[in-house]
Amino acid sequence: VDPIEDFVVNRPVGHCEFYAGALAMMLRSVGIPARVVLGYRGGEFNVVGNFYEFQQLHAHSWVEVYLPPDKVPLDRLTDTPGLIPLAEANGAWLQLD
Repeated sequence: VDPIEDFVVNRPVGHCEFYAGALAMMLRSVGIPARVVLGYRGGEFNVVGNFYEFQQLHAHSWVEVYLPPDKVPLDRLTDTPGLIPLAEANGAWLQLD
C-alpha cells in the first residue's frame, strides 16, 4: 500500500508535517506545482523587550501551490499593492493550510 494513501485513507492521525506532505504529494500527482513550507506560526509579543518570541510549539508546516500569472486572484493581493505587478508578471505561491 502506498504510504500516502494509507495515511489519508486508513490512519489520518499525526502532526502538520504528515498532512502537508500528503497534500503536496496529491497536488503534484495531478500536475499542480506544490511545495511544503516549514516555519513558525504565531509567536508571543514581549512588551518589555518589544519583540516577538517563537518557541518550538509555534513550529508549523503548510503547503504552497504555484499559480501562473493568469490564475492569480489579484483581488486577494490588495493588502500588498507592490505584489500585484509581480504576480501579474511572474505568478504567485498560494498558501494552503
